[in-house]
Amino acid sequence: PCVRSMQIDYDDEVEYKGAQCLYDLARAPQGKPFFLTVSYTHPHPPFVAPQKHWDMYRREDIDAPRVPPIPYEELDEHSQWLYVAHAQDIYSVSDEQVLNARHAYYGMVSFLDDNIGKVLLALQESGLADSTRVIYSTDHGDNLGNRHMWGKSVHYEEACAIPMIIAGPGIGAGRVCDTPVSLVDIYPTILQSVGLAPDSL
Repeated sequence: PCVRSMQIDYDDEVEYKGAQCLYDLARAPQGKPFFLTVSYTHPHPPFVAPQKHWDMYRREDIDAPRVPPIPYEELDEHSQWLYVAHAQDIYSVSDEQVLNARHAYYGMVSFLDDNIGKVLLALQESGLADSTRVIYSTDHGDNLGNRHMWGKSVHYEEACAIPMIIAGPGIGAGRVCDTPVSLVDIYPTILQSVGLAPDSL
């Protein structure tokens, strides 16, 4: 648990500025589409969460990594490089530390959810929600101790599978797309959302 961190300060400011921008847009004459990026740092190392968000999870409910550690000599060459680059050949991480990190990560996700909720509330209050599409995505996942790995930089599911949620006018509620998508798919989707052909720019 953490009272404040640089990332908490940063994301609180991002939330405030994002909401304020929506109110500013609502005050301005309407006439053309807007594009607003609200980019948070959570969840991200260091694994610390505000006490409120840490307390949303009971310790006994924190799951252990589903994939056990892989001995160094059995790792592929890239994973061996990461093992050394992350100083795992120097420092050991206990099972308790792994559970602490995962606990904090879940708390960080809840902190992020709260901040996104505040921006969506501003979107609603400003009267822009009915004419605005919202895309939520992230750039990568985290291994979170699976295979005794942390962070990204590998093509394992935990590190590269990310959420992508699109909501707003013209988007069917509760629909799930089973087709794999990529971050590069966001660009043409945004252009289409404002009435431009994907190859128009």
